[in-house]
Amino acid sequence: MPKPTLMGIVQVDETFFRENQKGTRTDLGKKLINVVPNVIPVRLRRKGYVPSRLGTMNPEHVCVVCTVDNHNRAVSIVISMGKVNPQQFTDHFDQHFQDITYLCSDGSPIYNDYCGLKSIPHYVRPSSFITTLRQKGYIPGVRGRSNDEAINELYQNNKKITAQLYADGLLDYIETASSMPFKEFCKIKYECGLNLSRVNAFHNYLKLTLERETTGVATKNLPAYVDAFAFLYNWRHDHKIPDEELTYSKGGDMVDLERLFILKYDNSTVDEDIDNADEDYLF
Repeated sequence: MPKPTLMGIVQVDETFFRENQKGTRTDLGKKLINVVPNVIPVRLRRKGYVPSRLGTMNPEHVCVVCTVDNHNRAVSIVISMGKVNPQQFTDHFDQHFQDITYLCSDGSPIYNDYCGLKSIPHYVRPSSFITTLRQKGYIPGVRGRSNDEAINELYQNNKKITAQLYADGLLDYIETASSMPFKEFCKIKYECGLNLSRVNAFHNYLKLTLERETTGVATKNLPAYVDAFAFLYNWRHDHKIPDEELTYSKGGDMVDLERLFILKYDNSTVDEDIDNADEDYLF
């Protein structure tokens, strides 16, 4: 499936899916693969939701790295089981990047290494950003001066809190310009739109689609579903299609695309079957 080239300001973040061996016929003698033998002696079939003993970033979860640029073009790739490393990120995504002005990410050192290698300005927003602001008494929603003295007082207090947290290195920052004055940083941040809102919305929608609007996706089929989701996302934005006109649970678009991808990625299917697939599957 072709992927676009991302340019300008690119946001990147990972999301994780629990490994799923749906479709393994244990009744025919096949065994489920145990990906964490040091923790679980035998991989048993799960009935309902069973939480992982290792949290999220572990070999029991599949890492999907999502990237979205300021033109709303997206590339998402299933990379690894557990945490991704800098070399994996470079191998999978470098070919899809061109003329990046800023790479926006959380505090993961993976992206810092890549930006240092490619000489790309790196905007970092730590995962603890919102929690840190709330703990220090920041009041959300107060973003400008007002005729109301009480609101003005809250606004000035918010400015003091953010300025101090920035000086202490506890808020977002630009990696290659950590000594930049706070006012200059804020000007660049808001003029360039440096944040993680697009990529967070993208992978939240991805998880909503694959976890709530399907009956479960086997890990072996996950790359196909992620490719399908990103393709429809880009197609929708390229053609300016509103969300309500292109859903994933209604209509034939995703259903037909699922059938094509399952046909294409099924190892037991011969190439002739793919060639003879209905052209409607391809829009």
